[in-house]
Amino acid sequence: MSENYIQFVNQFMDELKKCYSTVTSTVYQEITTEFLSYCKNKNVDVFNSQTALDYLDFCRDNECYSKHSYQQNLRVMNILTYFHKNNTIPYRLRTLEYNWPAWFFPIYLEYVEYRKYNSITEFTIKKQHNFFKRFSKFLDENNITSFSELTLQIIEDHINSLDNFSLPVRYASVGALKMFFEFLYEHKYTSVNFKELVPNVKYSHKAQLPSVYSSDEVSALISCVDRANPKGKRDYAILLLAARLGLRASDICELCFDDIDWENNQINIITHKNSNPLQLPLTGEIGNAIIDYIQNGRPNADYRNIFLRHVNPKEPLIGSSLHVILQKYFRASGIDIKNRKHGPHALRHSLASNLLDNNTPLPTISDILGHRSTTSTQIYLKVDINHLQKCALPVLERGDLL
Repeated sequence: MSENYIQFVNQFMDELKKCYSTVTSTVYQEITTEFLSYCKNKNVDVFNSQTALDYLDFCRDNECYSKHSYQQNLRVMNILTYFHKNNTIPYRLRTLEYNWPAWFFPIYLEYVEYRKYNSITEFTIKKQHNFFKRFSKFLDENNITSFSELTLQIIEDHINSLDNFSLPVRYASVGALKMFFEFLYEHKYTSVNFKELVPNVKYSHKAQLPSVYSSDEVSALISCVDRANPKGKRDYAILLLAARLGLRASDICELCFDDIDWENNQINIITHKNSNPLQLPLTGEIGNAIIDYIQNGRPNADYRNIFLRHVNPKEPLIGSSLHVILQKYFRASGIDIKNRKHGPHALRHSLASNLLDNNTPLPTISDILGHRSTTSTQIYLKVDINHLQKCALPVLERGDLL
């Protein structure tokens, strides 16, 4: 094995120590050492993404080779591949670059551009990306090499292969694919419009009640944050933005210094989900919390995002981080979360429900939440028990019916 290759791996392990805790970096270094032994045995002298994929296949086929789980090996190969390309350690890089089938990918990109032209948002494109990766992988595994070879049976087999996913994911996957099938037909890639033949997955957003918490529960949640330390100052400001303004996790993570108009006490953002401009009031409570964090808690890092990680690498938070933060405080508060979701979106739902309970007009709530229309907001009518009780009809006696 060449000295350059060994030097590259050793440099990678040194960088791991700087970015992760002692426990995590030790585990990752053990996995890297196992990988290095594999390379020596296979006479591998050059690292690339294919080397990482071959190693993962080897681990899957030889479970006794590594004492670590497949997911841990996958994680380290992701990081190593990223480090090889960028000479830096990423945070939460989840998947190796996917090798799309050569015949599928160009047409998929054409479809994406077509959808962008028809006003689909980047958020929706990224959200649907995995649906098409799964579909292309399924076609590839079944030796399909052209869209002209598509059959209804192949499509139905793919849909049936999604049975392990949740109903909402299956519903969204089929919906995205039906749009794709229409595009393929209209652009002469298929001779059949499979959109008309593929059955819909039965699912109703309206069937599910949103998880909500009372004003007292929200207050108890916020009050359990320890604001005496830097992370507590950060988390307190985050909870206020979610609970008082109903901001989505993505919008909180992307909130930048330039988004806050201190002179006019306003927050002005472009929402991540639908790219709509949204203006919200910067209350004294929220403003003071953000100032306290910036001045007394925020790490010194060159990012415009306000909220950062407090361990290496000190980068902007991502949405999943906020879920972890919220769950921590829900547990600490002692609030009963049984059968209720307890992430940032639950606070958004709770704000809407509590506003409605206080007779706030539905259009006003829609504006606060950044909904395009009141239709999206009407889901909260189902949990507004007080108003529903006023709408209840009296039970008539038998004689009254005659």
